[in-house]
Amino acid sequence: MLTDELLRKRGLRDKTRLVFFTPYPRPYPAEPMNQIVEPVLRERGIEVLTFFDVDRIDPAASTIYSIEGDEIHYDLPIVIPPFTGADIAYTPANAVDESRFVVTDKLTLRVRGTDTVFAIGDGTNLPTSKSGVGAHLEAKTVARALAGHPAAFNGRTHCPFDFGHGQGTFVTGSYEAPVVRSPPGPPQAPHEDDIRAHLLAQPARHAGAGIRRLLPPHRSQTGTPPRDQIPGKIRLNSPAINEQQAAGPL
Repeated sequence: MLTDELLRKRGLRDKTRLVFFTPYPRPYPAEPMNQIVEPVLRERGIEVLTFFDVDRIDPAASTIYSIEGDEIHYDLPIVIPPFTGADIAYTPANAVDESRFVVTDKLTLRVRGTDTVFAIGDGTNLPTSKSGVGAHLEAKTVARALAGHPAAFNGRTHCPFDFGHGQGTFVTGSYEAPVVRSPPGPPQAPHEDDIRAHLLAQPARHAGAGIRRLLPPHRSQTGTPPRDQIPGKIRLNSPAINEQQAAGPL
């Protein structure tokens, strides 16, 4: 979506074909969020190719082949490889699973078979998102445990999702509360923690200049968001944020 935004700004979008391919049956794995994501992709003219498991890439032919027998010819491929654990030695050897992820208790975050070894982040086999916010919240749980307080990780994640064109939303969920669809709503000032998370996710784009409001995406029939519906930027010293800080967390 950010590529779509860049190409439109440079007047090249009508000369470019964008294809989003995924091994899943829909663009976004969680159906509630897909109800938001897929319509936006299609409205912006981004083709969607599902059930596309990459088998091999032929650079000479500029072609990506799938296990299912499909192929995509490309000029610029952007491919994310499967997540796997690090190929390093562990003691004991059964501390990792068949994919080399550290076997971690999803509540206590202790490594299997230990009481004093914890694991957080992408290297674990935790059934939650492999993202910076996941590691951040897991670290808080471990810190509480090390300080002698009762602590259990609930699988919480809340990742910013930048749609480009000044639009965005959050993907939120936990072990007990699966990802839900973020309904459209009027522009609102984001919470301070949301601002910090988005600044960390987009440092090059937002450093020193404020951030985009984090909202469910507005839609248009033409594929380009209507300009009067694109929220403006909000600076870190804005009255709205100061009022929120005074009121405390939402």
